[in-house]
Amino acid sequence: MKKNLSIFSAVLTILFLVISFVVFGQQNSQNNTRPFSDLTFIVTPERDTFLPMEPIVLNLSLRNNTNSPVLGHTNIDFNSSYVDLYVSDKQGNRIEIGSLPTRRASREPQKDKLIPPNQKIEVTDVFYTLHRYFPETGTYTFEMELRGTKSEQKVKAAPFSIDIVEPTGRDRAAYNFLKTKKVPMFFFAGDSTIDVEMFKHYENIANQFGDTNYGDYATWVVANSYHFRRDKVKAKQMLKRLQSRPHFVFKEKVKELLEELEEEENQP
Repeated sequence: MKKNLSIFSAVLTILFLVISFVVFGQQNSQNNTRPFSDLTFIVTPERDTFLPMEPIVLNLSLRNNTNSPVLGHTNIDFNSSYVDLYVSDKQGNRIEIGSLPTRRASREPQKDKLIPPNQKIEVTDVFYTLHRYFPETGTYTFEMELRGTKSEQKVKAAPFSIDIVEPTGRDRAAYNFLKTKKVPMFFFAGDSTIDVEMFKHYENIANQFGDTNYGDYATWVVANSYHFRRDKVKAKQMLKRLQSRPHFVFKEKVKELLEELEEEENQP
């Protein structure tokens, strides 16, 4: 009986030591962390100029340039509800931008809570209706800040500007076509279940103006629609067109979708 009690006491002692070690380790780890505001938040546009109605592409990066871990989060894409965006025109009129439809052009980042030293998290967001805040051509200034899990914790990115310019040449012809058809402002956010009439507009832009920035997005929508319908031949045709457009923001997804279709073809 005494032997059993001794064993039981020893087990309890070991458990206590293990739990104490874990709790102490967690407390010590948290005590050595730096505040969320010590992170570096960087936002850059894909390029300095965009066309009217063209989706705006922004690259967002969160970096821990310190020598210690930072306790926070890595939800840095725009629709994570942690990112605030403000846009100002050349007259200084400043607008806070609310929720907008976007597409992730990069892989999903891990939702870490403890960000190690020298770690970098990057996402690329494509804004499909941001152009509604650009009623005319000109220069617009962007300001973005990232909030921590506690509202008072913030880290701001350096402001940057983009120019909305008048389209010329083939881009002008494509833009005039869009204006004539009176397509909605979220036109390039089209998904795989678009209606027949709207799908014809996408096809026309993809076929007639595939060499333009507008044509790239229309071709991508058409390719995804064909893929959804399991029309693999036409889906591949559209995707291969985009392969020749190396600067297209969804180039990695184009590659992945083509590989998926080719794997399906090679299956016995």
